[in-house]
Amino acid sequence: MQYEPSFVGLRPILSEQDRQWLHRLTRIYPLARFKSDHRNYEETVVDFVYTSAKIEGNTYDRIDADNLLRFGVTPGGKRYSDAVMLVNLRNGFERVMGAEPNDALDLDYVCDLHKITMRHLLPINEQSIGRSSDVNITGSVYTPLPDASRLRTELGSYWQRQISIQTRSNRPFICTAIWPTCNTSATVTNVPHA
Repeated sequence: MQYEPSFVGLRPILSEQDRQWLHRLTRIYPLARFKSDHRNYEETVVDFVYTSAKIEGNTYDRIDADNLLRFGVTPGGKRYSDAVMLVNLRNGFERVMGAEPNDALDLDYVCDLHKITMRHLLPINEQSIGRSSDVNITGSVYTPLPDASRLRTELGSYWQRQISIQTRSNRPFICTAIWPTCNTSATVTNVPHA
């Protein structure tokens, strides 16, 4: 399966009722309050990191991930690269949560996330850049774009479409874009501010 630009168009996944519930929730529990609620915020970080790492084949269980991320304690018998992955994913999460509403969401942003999430896992010269050759994704028939300039164009077009559909009262709660050519997935939090 080759890259298909129409797949990145707007595809509503939430019902109107779900969207209204999320908007009410963001008024009751805005992002700033969530981030200052340390216990819930830390639990969310651990859950997000653990789940993301598990998708990538990480061998840590939820308790071990929690101990590493909160206390810096690693269990015996685990790969060093699994610990690094968890720490990097946490740092990437923090980067996304620290994004300001007017921050540019472009290929540079995605590649910055790639650099954060691949630190000590890839050679420096392979971090924060688009791929320049074909790759295969295990368990998938999808073939990512091999051309970094085309990726930049497609990503720019994608973000422009997202920005054009957003209004102050109608913003996506979370927009997840997977850009395999950059070998990263970026979760962009875009929550209405109360």
